Amino acid sequence: MASRSLSLSSYYSNFKYARGIATAIGAILPVIPKIKPGTWTEYLLAPLGSVDIIARVLLAVLCVAMTYLVYFLFQGQSQTARKRTLLLTLLVIPFFCVCLYIVFCMSFVRNINIATLERSVYVSVGFKRTDFAKQTFASMTDEEMLRSRGFDDEEIRKLWTPLSLALARLALFVSWSVFALSLICGFSLGLLDQTQATVARALQSS
Repeated sequence: MASRSLSLSSYYSNFKYARGIATAIGAILPVIPKIKPGTWTEYLLAPLGSVDIIARVLLAVLCVAMTYLVYFLFQGQSQTARKRTLLLTLLVIPFFCVCLYIVFCMSFVRNINIATLERSVYVSVGFKRTDFAKQTFASMTDEEMLRSRGFDDEEIRKLWTPLSLALARLALFVSWSVFALSLICGFSLGLLDQTQATVARALQSS
């Protein structure tokens, strides 16, 4: 009865509470570095070159869409099944994806210190250098090449092959997105459960 009585407006009205705030933060944070660069949020999602802003906005949209999807998919789920889903979305999947994301960051993200600006620049690179890079910078590290050529995506594409760049950045984006979306799913599922319980108590007392 509770699940059939729960309206979409009732579900979203409770997003002003703790779980809803956490969901909103999870949806907005990926975009913050592009609005206010130089903040600690730059660590959240590795730079993705020319598609960076588009990817961050799309991820934020997907996070919001996930809250909507949870409402329609999990209303009729049993308590046992819901607990399993919560375990997967709040612990198992996020942990696995964070581990993957760390591995991908270590492999494809380079941190270049800029002493004059007293800050660091993060860029994502590929796993295979171009012929130009092999001939010109054969003995140089990735960081040395970037300091020599610059950090613009146009220069990075001259140093790493298009396919290796695309696959590396896709791996970074997918691993982080699944992590973020699984947390959003878990938070929204908890909020759905709480809202349904509130509606059920209201129906019993009426």
